[in-house]
Amino acid sequence: MNSDINLLTKEEKVEQFKTKAIKFSSIISIVLFVLVAGVSAYFYFKVADLKKQIEVEESRIEKARSEIKGMASTEIVARNLYKKYQALSGILNSRLYYSDLLADFNSRIPEGVEVTSFSFEGPSELSVSGRASNYLLVSEFLANLNKQEVLDPSINESTPSASKTPIFKTAYLNSVTLNSNDSTVDYVISITYNGEALKKGF
Repeated sequence: MNSDINLLTKEEKVEQFKTKAIKFSSIISIVLFVLVAGVSAYFYFKVADLKKQIEVEESRIEKARSEIKGMASTEIVARNLYKKYQALSGILNSRLYYSDLLADFNSRIPEGVEVTSFSFEGPSELSVSGRASNYLLVSEFLANLNKQEVLDPSINESTPSASKTPIFKTAYLNSVTLNSNDSTVDYVISITYNGEALKKGF
């Protein structure tokens, strides 16, 4: 006897097919749900990770902006310091070494000549007055002031890099008066000097 004979009615066969179809569609739905859930979870964590990276980059950008602002204020301070440095350099480079002028002047005074007044009359002119024992000493003093050389080499030691440029240009006698009581001579001499020579101490 054949055991493969299907004794189910047509309605039962249809019902059996529907049951199998529902089971199969349920399995497919579950599989699709799992796949969709997995993909959704992947994108969720991916987006969360991207948000964290964006926050980190924004923090870095903000820090960089703060550093740039700080550098701007530092640059302003540096520029101000550089301007002050230039101003001070200009003052130091243009200053006159009057000590060298006095040293050179003293080296030109002959023995027997007294200087009682020494004053600056302008940016490059001096007025000197005093007393001498006689006319010859006044003449010698005037000649020494007109010598275009450095009479005392030691005055260059204060500025080793200096050249031996003469400080005094010209000297002329303004007045001379004989004192009858003691035969001494009062004099007034005007002197022009080289200011550029004083800027570098000769």
